[in-house]
Amino acid sequence: GYEYETISINIDKAKPLYIGDSINKIVSLELTDNSLLTHIEQLDIIDNRILIYDKHRLMVFDINGLFLYTIGQKGLGPGEYTTINSYFVKGDTVNIYDANLQKLFIYQMDGSFINSKRIDELMESVYPINNKRFIGRKKYRGDKLQIPNLAILDKDFNLIADIDNRFLKSGIVISDYCYTYNDNILY
Repeated sequence: GYEYETISINIDKAKPLYIGDSINKIVSLELTDNSLLTHIEQLDIIDNRILIYDKHRLMVFDINGLFLYTIGQKGLGPGEYTTINSYFVKGDTVNIYDANLQKLFIYQMDGSFINSKRIDELMESVYPINNKRFIGRKKYRGDKLQIPNLAILDKDFNLIADIDNRFLKSGIVISDYCYTYNDNILY
């Protein structure tokens, strides 16, 4: 068997992490029939807008919590996705990745659809590392357990590199979630 090291973290001695000046108060979100939250996956504050990905849709609130609109909608028509597997804001666009359709849907920040781009690699999620590269968590298909899990893609979403195995030599599974911040990859 394997021996594992236990790392204890004393929460009482943890230091706060300040991620921006815009988070300095409690904001009560307006909850209407159009903005009920079910399962929050990700929250971002960008240009005095609060973006909340709740597993089924991407909602936008103002900085005071007033519901403004939903970006895109479920469906199979132009600009419609079947599911949201990940999203990111790049410049003045909101990008939603749908793993079922293997497409990245690109919207203006006001929710207007711009276009979509097919991604040939089977990915569960896609995030930018910088202007020239993306990281994706590869989609598991088949019964072979030791498959690549994370992939680096170029600006056109072509595969550059991936890791060797889903499981590390210690038997630890690589995290299912990854995120990028200031050219760093967190997973």
